[in-house]
Amino acid sequence: MGYLTDDPEIKTTKNHNEIAVLLVLTPDYYKTKEGVKVDTSETHRITIFKSSLIETIKNYLRKDDIVYVEGSLITTKWENLANKLQYRTNIEVKNFDHILKYFSKKEEELKESSLNKIKNISNL
Repeated sequence: MGYLTDDPEIKTTKNHNEIAVLLVLTPDYYKTKEGVKVDTSETHRITIFKSSLIETIKNYLRKDDIVYVEGSLITTKWENLANKLQYRTNIEVKNFDHILKYFSKKEEELKESSLNKIKNISNL
């Protein structure tokens, strides 16, 4: 669960399928023995392949909204220009058992949307 750091990015594949990319900040911190607050927040890249969710995402999700996501962790690695291996872990939402829920932060109350009513995303 975290906050959208930006509006969703909608991309179109070579096969003319749309996918949504969300950047989600999961805030976290701890305090040292001295009482100093250390930020350990992380940003996660969420890729949504479910065509049945794309329109809802385009219409409802905005920067600073709170989202809850369950999906598959997919780690990719590549060699950068300096010949060093780099890794990125994405969360992918594409199967029937993956979950995406959101709440609007902008409206002071946690407001359910049509995404929140979807508990099990079906293979449409």
